[in-house]
Amino acid sequence: MATYYSPKIVTDGLVLCIDPANFRSHTNNRFISYGTGLTTENVTFAINGNGTFQRVAAGTVIGGYTVTPTDVVYSYALGSNGCHYHGNSSFIPTGAYLTFSCDYLVTGATNYPVNPALLILENYGGNALGGQVNVPNNIQDIWQRVSITVGPTTGVGTQAMFLYPGLCGTRLADSGTIYFRNPLVQWKNADTGNTGFNAMGNLITAVDISEYGTNATLYGGTTYHSLNGGIFIFDGVDDYLSIPNVASLRPSTEMTISMWVKAITNTAGWNILFGQSPYTGGPLIFLETGGSLIRALHYPNGSEVRCNTNYAISTSVFTNVVFTFKTGDAIRSYFNGVANTTAALSAGTFSYNTSNPYLIGYNGGNWFNGQVGQTTVYNRALSAAEVLQNYNATKGRFGL
Repeated sequence: MATYYSPKIVTDGLVLCIDPANFRSHTNNRFISYGTGLTTENVTFAINGNGTFQRVAAGTVIGGYTVTPTDVVYSYALGSNGCHYHGNSSFIPTGAYLTFSCDYLVTGATNYPVNPALLILENYGGNALGGQVNVPNNIQDIWQRVSITVGPTTGVGTQAMFLYPGLCGTRLADSGTIYFRNPLVQWKNADTGNTGFNAMGNLITAVDISEYGTNATLYGGTTYHSLNGGIFIFDGVDDYLSIPNVASLRPSTEMTISMWVKAITNTAGWNILFGQSPYTGGPLIFLETGGSLIRALHYPNGSEVRCNTNYAISTSVFTNVVFTFKTGDAIRSYFNGVANTTAALSAGTFSYNTSNPYLIGYNGGNWFNGQVGQTTVYNRALSAAEVLQNYNATKGRFGL
């Protein structure tokens, strides 16, 4: 799943993306399509009406513009009535302005516009700050830009953001196609001196921006900070994130877990980065031997297999930690895009505890003292090339 810093991150097979950058500004990750590749395909999101939107393939020429591999462009066929919306919702902090914008082009349309609605904001933090963006004119075959800004928020809440050509019960035009290019959702601090925005300890939800929407709950006062575009800070005392143990996080034969991590202090014991407590199955990534060397294990066919690495997590810079798991192959570890150690996995299926939630930063006895950026889980084992692609796409955010 792409964040605003990394439009080239791998999306195929993504089942979880918890990224504190979603509390910062300039996020356009709400409208990346999920599927197998970047060719034309139907797009499904957390909130969907009756319309069928399609991802437009790179290389397609629309209105004299050639779609690039990093563009996010959707097409929608006009001409029928109904609730043809497409979008997602996001947790919004107090004291922020929100801008929702995109480029659009209409072509082949008749009786245009029947209803001019393009972009919709709803349920803005319970503060009635939502709104609607209409087409400014009836010009066709030219890219135009529209946007809406609302705020500041006076309380935390959830904002629903929709591409919405024509509203419910009507349509944008009697025929033709509308294209939406690079929808952008941008948060801005209403007050640069608002420390509650730059280091918030009152957050309770971390939004999963994958198509599955498996949101995490923050406990112990886990703090968001705007460092590195957005990170979670764990105090080593009682901070952790809890993620529901849902079927999408229990792939049967292969998976990938990727995290950006920096330790503050290294303490002895099993300091869990990602896993369950109590631990009786499923993937587990932890720091051990003074809290610095990183290891991972999984249970194929009910037997523990551990991948011990020789890599010590830094207390001064972020590290991209990746473990891939594939039965009949191996657990493979990567640090900052470079392969490290492996441990063979027998053929078969993974064994899971299906009750306990997944936790970030806690294992029931030891607490992680450090910082975590983006955490992603895939239902397949990424290749070495894909691991490196993700690292290169996000490393600038973490000062590498």
